[in-house]
Order: sequence, then structure tokens, then C-alpha cells
Amino acid sequence: MKVATLDPFRGYANAIRDELPEAITVVDAFHIVRLGMAMLDDVRRRVQQDTLGHRGNKEDPLFNIRRTLQQGIESLSEKQVARLEIKLKAGDPNHEVSIAWQCYQKLRSIYHARLEKGREIATEIIASFPSCPILRSCPARTQPTRLEGCDPCLLRHQRCLERAHRINQRCH
Repeated sequence: MKVATLDPFRGYANAIRDELPEAITVVDAFHIVRLGMAMLDDVRRRVQQDTLGHRGNKEDPLFNIRRTLQQGIESLSEKQVARLEIKLKAGDPNHEVSIAWQCYQKLRSIYHARLEKGREIATEIIASFPSCPILRSCPARTQPTRLEGCDPCLLRHQRCLERAHRINQRCH
């Protein structure tokens, strides 16, 4: 077996590493996109907290669009796009949520493109990480997930904060 596809749960990766040391472990497309969605939601909540000083409620612009942000741009109507732009302008003063949303949409586009175009997009995304303003502005404990390695067709995944091997240890 050359490649093992799994979800981000560390236990699976450990089992693959122990039993199939030559196999390359990769995270499946669903979980990569899901991690991107989680990053977007983390950024949205952090900006919400920083700008308004509280968790979201139904009157807050970023809370209002939380579900719309998770949809693919291709499925949004013109009315939804206009509403999204208005709410982002009102609730995202430093454009952090807007940037995170664009990154999420680009990540999704990898899996909607043909193979060569998908590899091209993945290479572009990986190359852009060192310059991402969101990564620089996040406190160390809340940094989004990162992609490890340079092979964009495999998109090897590793969490910034690894899970501890023993339950009583905490990651820092």
C-alpha cells in the first residue's frame, strides 16, 4: 500500500505510521474542506469577539452570515452575495473574515477543478501561507490548521497543535 487516506484523528495516523511505515498518509477532501470551514468560523468568532466584545447574537452582522459563509460561492444567489458583502463591510473592519472566506473558497475550488487545475490551485494556496495576514494576527493558541509538506497533490495535513499521546498531557 502506497497511500493511506484518513481523517485528521491522530489515532488513525499513528496506526498507519506503525503498521504501514512506507505508506504516505493523506487527509481526504471532505476533512480538508471541513478544517477550512472550521478555520473560517474561528476567525469569524474571534473578529466578532474583538470588535463587539461579546459572542454573536442575531443582530450582529458576522453572526447573521455565519451559515452563508460556509456555502460555496457557486451556490449563492446575487441577493445572498450582496447581503454577504454588506454584512462583511459592517462587521469585519480589518477584512480578516473576508480573507478567511476567500481562502476557504479557494480551498473548496481545489476539489471542484480538474486534476491539473486542482494541483495548480493547491500549490498556490500552500505557497501563500507564509504571507497570510490571518496567521500573523492569530495568537499562537488559536492559529488555524496548516498544511505540512510540499506535495500539493497529496495535501499532507498536520495540526499546528498535536494531540498529546497521553490523556493527562495538554498541548501548548
